[in-house]
Amino acid sequence: MATIKDLRRVLGWGALSAHDQWHERTSWADGSKRPADAEIALRVQKGGAIGGDDLRRFAKEYGVGRFPQYEIDADRRPILGPDGRRISRAGEIAERISEALDSIYRPAAAVYGANAAPPPDGETLASIWWEAIEAVRPHTRQTSRSLCKKTMWYYLPAKVTMWDAFAARGLLLLAGDLRVPEADRRALSGPLSLRRNAETFLGAFVRAFERLHTTVQDEARAASEKVAAAVGAEPYAFTRRVVDKALWFLGVPDDERRTAEIGHALRRYPRCGPLVMIT
Repeated sequence: MATIKDLRRVLGWGALSAHDQWHERTSWADGSKRPADAEIALRVQKGGAIGGDDLRRFAKEYGVGRFPQYEIDADRRPILGPDGRRISRAGEIAERISEALDSIYRPAAAVYGANAAPPPDGETLASIWWEAIEAVRPHTRQTSRSLCKKTMWYYLPAKVTMWDAFAARGLLLLAGDLRVPEADRRALSGPLSLRRNAETFLGAFVRAFERLHTTVQDEARAASEKVAAAVGAEPYAFTRRVVDKALWFLGVPDDERRTAEIGHALRRYPRCGPLVMIT
């Protein structure tokens, strides 16, 4: 188990990691790059969709599913063209997925995106999320849970997070300190294969996460301001994402991976060393 004090110790890393992804493009060995979060979020804010190419790069970075490289039928078998060959339309399929996500998340952003609007509760969030899953299913032929939840963040960056299994595990480690009810603890460690499981999970996650965020949001904001001062940039604005990053750090069971993540961030921002020293 862990405590909120443990999470406070890693808010500096959470702020630096969030800042890094917001401003810096992700590069891979093959020379391709995913735009920085700010580039995608600004495009969405101006009324555009994420876009097929960037959605493919996003999925690659986060490991949230593989898009079909060819036209496939309901049984996931390739559809053959007149010449008997598979029809290669990876980019077109990704564009359809991007448009499907936009059709669900843009109306949600219109309702919940305003500064004065409260964040959606867990049940509402789960409903929006599952609508997106069903909207992209004809194109992916699978239940793209992680892809749909993470991409929602670009439409509501101030109101939701990009939670994953590690962030949920980190939250579960804090359950005692947060006084999370036993039913919600079970939900946080349960399966997500069915819609009702997903709704139960997200209800529990949002209740516990919002309690945590209320407790540490001022410290998360202060951590972002310190990072900004160290690197000469505007403070990162989304405290929920900072807390989500810190939860991820707590939830990762691999010390080597945590060390690698710190090393990666400090190679970009060596002046931030004192801010992410975790004792």
